[in-house]
Amino acid sequence: MLRLVESNADGARDRTHELLGRISEILAESRDVLADLTADSSPAMAASTASAAQQIVVRVIGFPVEVWQRSQAQCDEQLREFSLILLTSPDDRSHEVPGRLLDVIQSLTVAYAHVTALPAKARQRAADEGATVIDLEYRIPTAMADGLVSDVLRLAHMLDEADVYCRARSELLTVAAPPESVEFRRWLLAEFLAQLNGQPPVAWATRSPERSARLSTG
Repeated sequence: MLRLVESNADGARDRTHELLGRISEILAESRDVLADLTADSSPAMAASTASAAQQIVVRVIGFPVEVWQRSQAQCDEQLREFSLILLTSPDDRSHEVPGRLLDVIQSLTVAYAHVTALPAKARQRAADEGATVIDLEYRIPTAMADGLVSDVLRLAHMLDEADVYCRARSELLTVAAPPESVEFRRWLLAEFLAQLNGQPPVAWATRSPERSARLSTG
């Protein structure tokens, strides 16, 4: 009996590892496809979408590359586990938060691909070259500004919900985002809100809690 239990447990672990591996492949493939779609078309798309007079430039100065890498690694782990949860328990209503987070991220990735493509390439290049700080520019068509404000708030609140979900479920492998990652994402998202409202950019090194207070859900 013990051997049977051990055999079943080993089989379950193998299937879980296979699912996690496939999810990682899907995420990687999706990023590659998005990169291929945006690498050639995004400059032309951005230029054709809006002239300089019809754009708002959000400057993210003093972007901390290593902090971003740590935060991104934690986020990737969370998304992989959330994807696994939905694959293995698609009808379980207690998993509403993972589904909503994945939906939000997917929809925003597609909606703002032409805005984020060039900064993303510059950011990755800086990481590959070992830079610790970089300045980034996001050129946003004026017509998208109001929608972007709503989307930034929606994403911020959804990420907070995901952290609450992770803290409440001890069986998860992925823990809630650490304080550094929470502070980083709120600083970054707050830069968009503040600059779309006409305020000057503030670097990560000189950030203040008051600037990102609007993003906190308590």
